[in-house]
Amino acid sequence: MWSLRLPCVTYQRIRARALVSSVTWQPDHWPLISSRDALAGFSSSRRWRASSLAFRVSRVREAVAVLAMVVGATPTVALAHGGAASPETAVDVCGRTPQVRDAIVAKVPDKTDCALITTTELAGISSLAVKRDTSFTALKTGDFVGLTGLRTLDLRFNRLESLPAGVFDELANLTSLSLAGNRPLESLPAGVFDELTRLRVLNLNGTSLKSLSAEVFDKLTNLTSLGVGARLESLPAGVFDTLTNLTVLSVALNRLTSLPAGVFDELTKLTTLRLDNNVLSSLRAGVFDSLTELKVLQLHGNRLGVLPTGVFDNVTKLEWLNLGQNRLSSLPAALFEKQTKLQRLFLNQNRLSVLPVGLFDDLAGLIYLALQGNPKLACLPALPGNFFVTLDKSGTAYPACGAGVTVSVSSLAVAENATATYTVVLDAPPHRLANAGFVTVTPTSSDDTKVAVTGPVTFSRWNWNSPQTVTVTGEATGSATISHSVGSGYSRVTAPA
Repeated sequence: MWSLRLPCVTYQRIRARALVSSVTWQPDHWPLISSRDALAGFSSSRRWRASSLAFRVSRVREAVAVLAMVVGATPTVALAHGGAASPETAVDVCGRTPQVRDAIVAKVPDKTDCALITTTELAGISSLAVKRDTSFTALKTGDFVGLTGLRTLDLRFNRLESLPAGVFDELANLTSLSLAGNRPLESLPAGVFDELTRLRVLNLNGTSLKSLSAEVFDKLTNLTSLGVGARLESLPAGVFDTLTNLTVLSVALNRLTSLPAGVFDELTKLTTLRLDNNVLSSLRAGVFDSLTELKVLQLHGNRLGVLPTGVFDNVTKLEWLNLGQNRLSSLPAALFEKQTKLQRLFLNQNRLSVLPVGLFDDLAGLIYLALQGNPKLACLPALPGNFFVTLDKSGTAYPACGAGVTVSVSSLAVAENATATYTVVLDAPPHRLANAGFVTVTPTSSDDTKVAVTGPVTFSRWNWNSPQTVTVTGEATGSATISHSVGSGYSRVTAPA
């Protein structure tokens, strides 16, 4: 780069002298002249007015074109007036991080040279993606300068190690920012998001952030979706307090051991909350009390051993609740009494052995229940409605707790070479399973030479309460005892006294 001072140039048409005080030349660039430089030679009474700026700009261009012959280049001129750049103003795109530079050039139609991109073209870019580049490890502070019209910035799955202070400061119109999958990113500079006051979506999942400052999201009052899946071991008190428009929050896939008191109290519009795949061992009573609009709550993959009574009482709009893959051995009897809209409930891979009677009585909207992976669970409380339930890989049809088989008679007389009958029926239906749902009752005679009995009868969810007939045949004089074996957890067989 070098500079050349030039003499005055007089224009007869406008009867004024304009001193072009300096011109800065760069190889393959147009020289840039500010309005202050171009107008420096005018007296205060003869200064140009905004109404004739375009005419005078053309005159300055003529002068600079003459001067260009001295240095063998064909320059253009960009004049700034009153802080507003003309459409032809050149900007420094070439000096940006190569990945950002190339992404910007790719967004400008019919331009392949970063040196030819103007401020107007830069400001007209509404979305920018620089992603899945493992060589992209750092940003420069000025990488996004001039992108005043940017709405979406996608920086996913790179290898960014840090963010320079102020890197996003000029992106006042940004509504969506993703830094997901930048695994080396361990910290955020103070105030890095402070100027993004229109931001609605922020994705920090898949980073290695170890901590957050309490103020990191304070200025993001329009945020509706936030994901922070990193290596957080704790959340600072009040970290979400200003996010009153948030509807989706994920702090899944961290290392959280507990939640601070009142951490969700201001999130009254929240509809989805992910806390799964942490190391939470307990929940505070009332932790969800302010989440009256919540519909989806993911708590699976933690270490929860017990749940506080009433912990879900205020989340009455809940439709999806996942408590799977924890260490729950028991559940409070009234745990779900306010969840009348719950459709899907996951209790799989816990340590449940007994469930309270009436636990599911209020779940009128339930259509799916997962209980597989609870090997000590022998029976279920009564279940409402007609819905799908998965229990274990064997497809065992778990009976309602206390269920059994009723035999119509306690004794039966039959003559030799004659027959008699009795009936058996289930006390409760088997539960619908992925690959089963049938219960078989098999009568067996203690002495087939004297009394023969017909083979097994099978019940399903549709005929469980319809008595089925068993035929007994007298083979010879004597007596025998008929016993009944029942599969799928129906352990009790009763008969009239």
